[in-house]
Amino acid sequence: HKIQFSDNTRSPNNKRYSFLESSLIKDFLLILEFDSSVTSYIIKPIKIQYNQSNKRYSYTPDFLVSFDEEIINHKILYEIISSFELAKHKESLLPKFNSARAFATSNGWDFKVFTEKEIRTTYLENIKFLKKFIYFKIENYKDFKQLIQTIYDLNHTTPTEVVLACGCDKRKRNKVLCNIWHMIATGDLLCDLNLKLTMESEIWLKQV
Repeated sequence: HKIQFSDNTRSPNNKRYSFLESSLIKDFLLILEFDSSVTSYIIKPIKIQYNQSNKRYSYTPDFLVSFDEEIINHKILYEIISSFELAKHKESLLPKFNSARAFATSNGWDFKVFTEKEIRTTYLENIKFLKKFIYFKIENYKDFKQLIQTIYDLNHTTPTEVVLACGCDKRKRNKVLCNIWHMIATGDLLCDLNLKLTMESEIWLKQV
């Protein structure tokens, strides 16, 4: 399981978060859980000390995310905040973010601030759709193997082309589609999830 907690973990439902920020946290968590390059993440990972106007303050970013070293060879500290709050409190947030960026750099990490603009994307819409197919039960493995062979033969194809190639009736068509969405959700079938997922999306088998 990817998730880890620090000693000062706070729930996304804590009063620290506005309603919008709480929902942004949940959406960001969904992205982290879906991303195969993410190996683990820590919520409220570390308290960073910084000085401002001759006073000592502390700041705790929302997440520290570790990635597969073969894909991204570093960690990233994230702050999740609504664009409204970011604009409203820009001046007071700047020293916090500067301290986090300096701390991250000293450890060989990055620091990123994500708002709904970075989180609520086509990618998020796609994985919300695919989420319900992750645990889809494959009923007939013979038909499933035939489906994989069909996709392999078609090479780069689309869900529409696969359904037509399978010569399915309406009932079997729905099962074929569920299997396609399941394979995309589990990463066995690839497509560009930054583009809206449709029946005409280009799909191809993962190379093993």
